[in-house]
Amino acid sequence: MSIDNKQVEHLSHLARIELTADEKNTLTKDLGDILAYFEKLKALDTSNIEPTSQSIKLNNITRLDEVKPCKDAMQKKIIDNFPDSSGRFIKVNKVI
Repeated sequence: MSIDNKQVEHLSHLARIELTADEKNTLTKDLGDILAYFEKLKALDTSNIEPTSQSIKLNNITRLDEVKPCKDAMQKKIIDNFPDSSGRFIKVNKVI
């Protein structure tokens, strides 16, 4: 597949960019080279290659959430540092 100046002009119109004649010629050549390379890639036999979404396998490194009791001293320190509290609860402004 090849690309011509008319198609480059159409693309520049869609992208809302203005190109000079030299830029159009350069872009036409560059896009033509890219499309020619894709044609070469199409010729490769990939029937035995499993489709992938990433080139390397990624593992998510996370830890499991564990419910742990809060130590009374830590809870008291948090409540004491909060501007408004009631018993063992902290008061916040209404969100909704």
